[in-house]
Amino acid sequence: MAIEAFADALECIPATIAENGGQDPLDCILALRHEIQTGNLFYGPDLEHDGICDMTELGVFEPESLVRQAILSATEVTTSILKIDDMIAKRGE
Repeated sequence: MAIEAFADALECIPATIAENGGQDPLDCILALRHEIQTGNLFYGPDLEHDGICDMTELGVFEPESLVRQAILSATEVTTSILKIDDMIAKRGE
């Protein structure tokens, strides 16, 4: 359940980009899931032509260290919040 929630949270990124670009976010997510399942890992929302496209062909690159650090930081914050919530819940008992 936690892994699915984490995956859903990551899917919010391309869905939000697609929605802000005037596309249907659900269509974008479904198309991206299909491409990822076929092994195309570098696809993202194409805001100019609707749909999705290979980001490497457009010259769009994300530094791996930056993405890794952002995910690590978000995970650490979530873990801390859950620990604090658990401590507060135990105080009430």
